[in-house]
Amino acid sequence: MTTSGRLGFPMLAPGQIAKEFLHNEALERLDFLVAAAVLEMGRNEPPASASPGDCYILGDEPTGAWIGHPAALASYTESGWRFASAIAGLSVLDRQSGCIALFDGTSWNIGDVRAKKISVGGDQVVGGRRPAIPDHPSDATVNAILVALRAHGMIAI
Repeated sequence: MTTSGRLGFPMLAPGQIAKEFLHNEALERLDFLVAAAVLEMGRNEPPASASPGDCYILGDEPTGAWIGHPAALASYTESGWRFASAIAGLSVLDRQSGCIALFDGTSWNIGDVRAKKISVGGDQVVGGRRPAIPDHPSDATVNAILVALRAHGMIAI
């Protein structure tokens, strides 16, 4: 069976019997990967009871029904557990912290925000890092602080 390049969705083949099986499997994977939200991150043992739609990011040493799927995304369905290997760029909402978790290709990073700038109401409030400000008190230090705050949009120009 061939699968899609990034997320491993099963592909239909011409003349294939029981195409609905692969189609339904692909829909199950879409259901837990699109706008993914997990109940817990780093868990190694499956919960004693799970409901369809419950999702987890597995730890590095999963056990039981999760063996062989370290750092993967696991979702419980009416047919049992489904897994998706983490790929660089995959992001999910961690419901416990309320933060986004992003897989960087090696590990999950929770709550890191990556941006070139942050704007609120069309006004930039945070931008790239500025040079260090001298730590001796002087008018030049105060001016350097004001320049940095203005450059980041923290105070009006």
